[in-house]
Amino acid sequence: MLFVVLISFFSCQKKEAFTREKLIGNWQTIDKKQSSIILEINKNIISRLENGKKIVYNSYTLSGDTLILVNTKFKEKHLIEILTDTKLRFGAVNSYQKDVELIDAVEFFKK
Repeated sequence: MLFVVLISFFSCQKKEAFTREKLIGNWQTIDKKQSSIILEINKNIISRLENGKKIVYNSYTLSGDTLILVNTKFKEKHLIEILTDTKLRFGAVNSYQKDVELIDAVEFFKK
């Protein structure tokens, strides 16, 4: 009986689908105490302005709840924890990661 209850509980859990359409726009960090990060996301490219440096990712993909950013030199993965029309928060893909990037420790709002 408990098994049936657990199966029905987990089958009713709806995982939110993260889409490019929700990501597209200009995002800025909420916490003014932290360094400012601006993400400019369009259909194909993401630009990241952080501490006066601009990084352009030539492409990006969504794999479930993970955003994969691709540059000519490297690839980054960021876990999407929250994505609404006005709020975006990432987390580290590996929770045991020693050095967490600033982008994974702040929240963004859509400008």
